[in-house]
Order: sequence, then C-alpha cells, then structure tokens
Amino acid sequence: MDGNDALAMYVATKEAMERARKGGGPTLIEAYTYRRADHTTSDDAAKYRTEEEVKAWEKKDPIDRFRVYLKTLGFWNENFEQRVQKEAELMADEAVKDAESTPSPAIEELFRHTYSDMPQNLKEQLAELKSVLGKDGK
Repeated sequence: MDGNDALAMYVATKEAMERARKGGGPTLIEAYTYRRADHTTSDDAAKYRTEEEVKAWEKKDPIDRFRVYLKTLGFWNENFEQRVQKEAELMADEAVKDAESTPSPAIEELFRHTYSDMPQNLKEQLAELKSVLGKDGK
C-alpha cells in the first residue's frame, strides 16, 4: 500500500489491530515509501538517484499531503503549524534528554529476546564480545 498516505496507513493498521484483537491473527502490511534524504551522513544519494526521481517523490511527501488535506478541511493554518512545530521540537528535546540520561543496557541485551533459547553461535559471539570489551562489558 502507499506508505506515504497517512490516512490509508491509519485505516490499514486500525483494521489489522481490530482483526488481531478479535482473534484473527497477525496482518502483514507492506507499506511502500521513499527515503528522501541521504541514508546516513556518509551517504550521497545523488550518486544513485536522479533529480527527476527526487522531485517526483517530493510531490508524494506524507507530511505535505496530510497538511494539504487538513488545510482543505480548515484544520490547518500557519499559526497551527508554528505551534505544532514548536511542540514537536520541545518533545524531541525532552526525548533526547530522557534517552541520554537512561543508563546503557547490559551488553547481553544485544543477544536476548530473539530466541527462547539462545543458540550456541550467539552464546559464542556474546562471550567473544565480552572478552573484547572487558569484564564490565564497556
């Protein structure tokens, strides 16, 4: 489905949740989207994307599309956008502070919760990592 359509994604996930809650099992939602920015700071997407491709996807930006939709309904204006941007910045700043103040998890957490019983190869990798990092795992 169109992963850049916020309303379509909402409907699909809501239906999937309702089906799961009624005992209908899991749902796979394949959402097709596009990463407009470089993948990492060392990536240069211009090397493998054309300007035309990027411009075509700019028209499908989910935030812009949703903004236009809300403007047509009269729910979005410049004052609202400024307020939402400011609130989002404050929330992001607070989330960063919280994340930075959270103690680092034990190195074992990289290996837990994937299998009910950790396979031997992961046990060996964990032991090797601990030997490289030292006794305290850091």
